[in-house]
Amino acid sequence: MALCWWTIACQVVMIYLVVIIIVAIQVYLTYDMPKKQRQVQQADIQTGDVLGVSYRHLFGHLVTTWSGSIWHHTGVAWRCPSTNELYVFEAAIYGGNYRGVFRIPFDIWLKINRRMHICHLRLEGPIDTLELDNHFRSLEVIKLDSLNWQWYRFLQTRPYVDETPRTHYTCYEITIMLLQRMNIVRKELACSSYFARDVVHRKLPMEEGYSYSEAILLVQ
Repeated sequence: MALCWWTIACQVVMIYLVVIIIVAIQVYLTYDMPKKQRQVQQADIQTGDVLGVSYRHLFGHLVTTWSGSIWHHTGVAWRCPSTNELYVFEAAIYGGNYRGVFRIPFDIWLKINRRMHICHLRLEGPIDTLELDNHFRSLEVIKLDSLNWQWYRFLQTRPYVDETPRTHYTCYEITIMLLQRMNIVRKELACSSYFARDVVHRKLPMEEGYSYSEAILLVQ
C-alpha cells in the first residue's frame, strides 16, 4: 500500500512539473507588448478610452498559457462630468469596496497596478459621458466570474445576443459588453467570443465613426 501511494505521489509531481514547464515555455514565447511607451499622464486619458493590464504573477501566467497573450485584464476610462475626476470602470477583486464590478478612482487603480504592465488605447469618436455611466450602472449588479467549467465558452465563437442570461462575467467581457451597449463595438459576436488580447490589439469590430488608437505602454 505504501508503494502504491508513493507511485501516485510521483505521478502527481510529474504532472505538476509538466504543467509548470508548459506554462513557462508559453510565457517565455509570448510577447505582445506595445511598440510605443510614455509616462502616465492622467490628462491624456479620456472617457471611453481602454486601459489594459498584464498581470506579472502566477494567475497571469496561467491566463497567458490559455489565451496566448500577456494581456489579461481591461477596463474603460470615465471622467466625471461635474468634477473631471478620472475613474476606471472594471471588474476585479482588489479587496475592500473594490470587488466585483465597480468604478475606481484612477489614482487608486494606478497604485494597485503599479507592479503590472499597463497600456492605454485612445477612443476616436463621439462619446456620451452620462450614457456610458448609465450603461455601466446597469452592469454593476453582475458578479465577477472566476475559473470554472463554464470557461469552455471562450473556446467557442457565438453570435451576439442580449448579454443578460448569465450572472457572472470576466473583466474583459464587461468591457466588451459596455462598448457594445454604447454602440462603439458592433454587436456581431458574444463578448465571450473574444479575449483581452482582442481588446488591446484592436480586433473588435467597430461601429462606423469609431476606432481605437494603437496601444501605448504606460510607464509609472
